[in-house]
Amino acid sequence: MATQKLSRSAITLTFFGGALGSLLRFAISETGTSLVALFIVNIVGALLVGFFAGHSWFRSESRRNFWSTGFAGGFTTMSAVAILPLTETSAMASLAITVACMVAFGLFAYWLGQKIGARMGSA
Repeated sequence: MATQKLSRSAITLTFFGGALGSLLRFAISETGTSLVALFIVNIVGALLVGFFAGHSWFRSESRRNFWSTGFAGGFTTMSAVAILPLTETSAMASLAITVACMVAFGLFAYWLGQKIGARMGSA
């Protein structure tokens, strides 16, 4: 398995992209209920990651580090999905359905974002 050494610029770009994405996620989470905000953030984040993957402008390593790994990684919060069952044990079936929908909509959003990005990147 080949290993890749992280450059200082890759770490810096990922750090600042992640900080920007995290700030935007925090701002969105302050506007609605936590579950609705979590759903919106993750679906929009999946759409963005798909867009970044499909658009030719984001194919350089530095742009990918900032926008996809950094910004979208900081913006999305799939790790919060893992702790949802710990917060509301009485509504386990509802939480399972919510998580399943989030993953399904996320996959669709990624696919859609990739198609939009590819179309816009080739224009």
